Amino acid sequence: MALTDDELRVRIRAQTDLVIEKLLAEKSRPSEITLSEIEQVVHEAGEAIKAELTAGLVEQVSEESAEVPGPVCPTCGEEMHYKGKKAKRLVTETGEVTVKRAYYYCEACRSGFFPPG
Repeated sequence: MALTDDELRVRIRAQTDLVIEKLLAEKSRPSEITLSEIEQVVHEAGEAIKAELTAGLVEQVSEESAEVPGPVCPTCGEEMHYKGKKAKRLVTETGEVTVKRAYYYCEACRSGFFPPG
């Protein structure tokens, strides 16, 4: 089942709350924290939120991507058969995510294919 927009909002808000709690904990020692440390905490907070948002949006797209009618095998031209979704870990600019994509198989060539997207 695809992640809904509301579920994504809840995940992002939860991640944001964790980040805010960390920022406030660091702020509670104002006489001890340097500007560089503040910048580092804020940077880490932004990265955590970006990573969670990227993962959530990728999850939505992965779950919503539908089976396309039999693509043609790039090798032999025969119609390929849908074999389900396969998961793959990718490294993005904002962190690692798991993408689930439709996988097709050509019986004639014995080769697999992931349509672009």
